[in-house]
Amino acid sequence: MSDTEIESTVAADKRQDEPAVGFIATADNTDALIRSVVRAQQKGLTCLVTYPGVHPPVGALLAEELGATTLASETVQEEINSLKWVLVGAAKMRSSSGIILAPLSCSSIDFDRSRKSLELQDTFSVDAVPRAVREPQQTPETVVAIPAYNEEETIGGVIREAKAYAEKVLVIDDASTDDTVPIAEEAGAEVVQHKRNRGYGAAIKSAFAEASTYDTQALVTLDADGQHDPSDVPKLVAALDHQDTQLVIGSRFVDGTRSRLPLYRKFGIKVVNVLTNLSLGVVRSDSWVKDTQCGFRAYGRAAIESVAGDTTISNGMGASTDILYHAHHHNYGIAEVGTTVDYEVDNANNHNPFRHGLTLVKNIIKTVERQRPLTVLGIPGFANTLFGFSLVYWSVVAYNASETIPFSIVILGLFCSLLGLFLCFTAVILHSFVIYFSSEVTAPEFRE
Repeated sequence: MSDTEIESTVAADKRQDEPAVGFIATADNTDALIRSVVRAQQKGLTCLVTYPGVHPPVGALLAEELGATTLASETVQEEINSLKWVLVGAAKMRSSSGIILAPLSCSSIDFDRSRKSLELQDTFSVDAVPRAVREPQQTPETVVAIPAYNEEETIGGVIREAKAYAEKVLVIDDASTDDTVPIAEEAGAEVVQHKRNRGYGAAIKSAFAEASTYDTQALVTLDADGQHDPSDVPKLVAALDHQDTQLVIGSRFVDGTRSRLPLYRKFGIKVVNVLTNLSLGVVRSDSWVKDTQCGFRAYGRAAIESVAGDTTISNGMGASTDILYHAHHHNYGIAEVGTTVDYEVDNANNHNPFRHGLTLVKNIIKTVERQRPLTVLGIPGFANTLFGFSLVYWSVVAYNASETIPFSIVILGLFCSLLGLFLCFTAVILHSFVIYFSSEVTAPEFRE
């Protein structure tokens, strides 16, 4: 296979990972159709165009010249549902990850929000999200986002307190089965709902996706159970004004902290803090992030946009650590300010501390293995190989001296050698993948 064919195959695979956009061409929407097709292609989306009747309208022909795929239909009249099924079927045949169905007018489509809507709803097809028209004075300077799952007893009070310190309060409801949503709406929050329970990390990602659609300068995340004090929001936001600071953590381990941690929880957090900082490559303890797991955080504009587009952040409780890796990778400044965390509130989160800690440790190990394969796999592999060769060499020397083969030592040496070589080859291959995908991520930014 030639290099050109390989590149074409790779490009095709990448297109299949993206959703398609489906348009219905008519005699009346030619201009809007062409504009939307061009915008969709600029976003890297595949365009599918169908039309009623036998003869394609001008818009369909022009879209085809621009690279869109046109689909004939047996529908004589503009039966919208039938035409949409043609588009959905074509997207499935092309192995697309889903399809965004444009309105008949083909105008005012927000492709980024439509793509997020498709991801959040976990369905194959969604109607396109229209572009919102916001007045400049309506842009919130600070957005507070509150992930929530069955928090009906505390969510109302948290929202009312937070509204005093932010222009907009978002509640990301992770498919609660109680009255969390109506209580949040009554308290004045804007609610984003998940159709199924997807986890804390998924709620955080939805918060970033929603905040990225505003021109807000600060996103603050806090818990819905009342453990965090919303009156500390201005303190976190003020710390973002420092040069290059894009992440501020409400810390339980710096000056100004008013938190009483149970001893077992403090010990567990300290262990996770050490592992997280070492996995970040930070060796000097005076440069460590003192509290890597607190969910009370503030993010600057650059962090909001980059985290919203990061697909590596997990859906579970490891999201807080993943965001630290993201900030470290982007060289964002990280600051910590003392905050209040109340562990004696009623209905505090009921995560088992031991299981939660194990989940975080496993997430750290997986992330380090993915991002630093030469360190995690290469060094142990080299050590195993060296140890195995040493055993085999010793066996040869022993045989020359006594003419007796120490079979157990030989087998152990061969096993260690083969295992070490396997780990080394795996590390090199994974490292190559890391380099390749890093270049793929940064290439579009470079071209722009």
